[in-house]
Amino acid sequence: MRVPEEAELLTVDDLDISDPLKGALSELGIHSLTDVQATAIPLALQGEDLTVTSPANSGKTLAYLIPVVARIVALMIRPRQGLRALIICHTPDRAVAVYRVLKHLAADLKLGVWLATETGTQASQEERLRSGVNILVATAPRFVKLMRAIPDLHLKAVQCLVVDETDSLLTDTKATESLQHILKHLPITKRRQTLQFSTQAVNPPAKTVLERRLTRKDTQSIEVIPSLISADVSSAKKKTVVPTDDLPHVAYTVCTVDQRLPLLRRIHQLHASDKLLVLFTNDKLAQFYSALLQNEGVPVTTVLESKPAGTRSDSLAEFESASTAGLLITTAALAAQWSYLPTTQWVIQFETLDDIDLSRRLLASTSGSSSPSPQHLLLLLENESPKYLTHLKKAGISTEAMSCKIPTPLVVEWQSPKAYVHKIHWMYTMAHEAYRNFIRAYNSYQHQDVFSTKDLPLPQLKQAFCLDILPQVPLEGTASKLTMKVPHFKRRRMM
Repeated sequence: MRVPEEAELLTVDDLDISDPLKGALSELGIHSLTDVQATAIPLALQGEDLTVTSPANSGKTLAYLIPVVARIVALMIRPRQGLRALIICHTPDRAVAVYRVLKHLAADLKLGVWLATETGTQASQEERLRSGVNILVATAPRFVKLMRAIPDLHLKAVQCLVVDETDSLLTDTKATESLQHILKHLPITKRRQTLQFSTQAVNPPAKTVLERRLTRKDTQSIEVIPSLISADVSSAKKKTVVPTDDLPHVAYTVCTVDQRLPLLRRIHQLHASDKLLVLFTNDKLAQFYSALLQNEGVPVTTVLESKPAGTRSDSLAEFESASTAGLLITTAALAAQWSYLPTTQWVIQFETLDDIDLSRRLLASTSGSSSPSPQHLLLLLENESPKYLTHLKKAGISTEAMSCKIPTPLVVEWQSPKAYVHKIHWMYTMAHEAYRNFIRAYNSYQHQDVFSTKDLPLPQLKQAFCLDILPQVPLEGTASKLTMKVPHFKRRRMM
């Protein structure tokens, strides 16, 4: 079946799916269907096996997720009833992107969904599968390892098998062998639906490798024909810039360096039911302020660049799957590398970024990470405003002032971290390391008209890092008054 891209579009209301699933699609901003979705979803909802070929970014992910979720919901399956749908992706990054969309769809449907890739720890994935998962997004090699590690993982009840990016997967020998192993353990029954989605048509020689088990005689083929678009050669050389209208507005509040932590605490108090993504410039600062917040009982998930990729993936998955609110603290550079950003209601830039392009990329990625888009807030220091706002304006980033006042009781409450830092040796050491990294980064910034260590007031710096005497920080160029010797930490004798 060849479908031209000019075909008449259907809407979500035209689909025979449950109202909660329609509501989840509405929250994602999905109201009308693309050509591949309008063609594939009705057939998939009828239980047909499909082989779909469609261009990139044409909506293939929802074209199979909607019927898969709808089928499991119709069966009234609960997490403890085991695995009923398996989605195989070629790469871990692709699996993470698919899982993120699936999480949105299944948020209010009482389904157990999970992710299993090489970037996560196998032990945590085994534990989650044993506790109950209905829909699993996985790479083929990792799922084979899980099958061997969990002898009682039965696949006889699997109702749906989805192979995403079939064209790319079949060119990977390891992935192909793993998929063959999986298919040997899946039931050969008409009740099991198989959906294959590709960007390019699979060549017949490659297709025959798995033809017996993957493609049946009654499998329907769908091909969306891309329209030819003429383009000027000179326009391809131009630098791609995200339009200003596509970027969310950035709210900012001007404060002193010692007021940023109380402000963050205040925002968390006022929005206790929301999830917050807090961005720092480096690991040391993120780790130090995470420890201070955790000491005050604030639920914090910290994702650091120095941690292994598997640990970071597990932390992200746990944060997004958590039903309770909390803070996700990481670095801006690391967040920009993620293939997706977790769903949050706030994105708070704790420190000002010297890299304006990095700010644009983060804004562009978070604007599509959830619906509605999260509120962006920049904690701007007094010495950085208004010059930094001028740089943002030149980069096409719209800003608006936000009034954030700290009540007096909260200021008194936040005088306690200093005693906590001076009481514990590793916290005292961490405070010094965080301060040194902050000053080194500040001194290395390109926009020296905005960022100058000479403009940072010493009393406020001491308060911000809970220190009585600031440590020595060798800086390039002339000596700075910020370079002071650190007294040796003396342990208090226990009485």
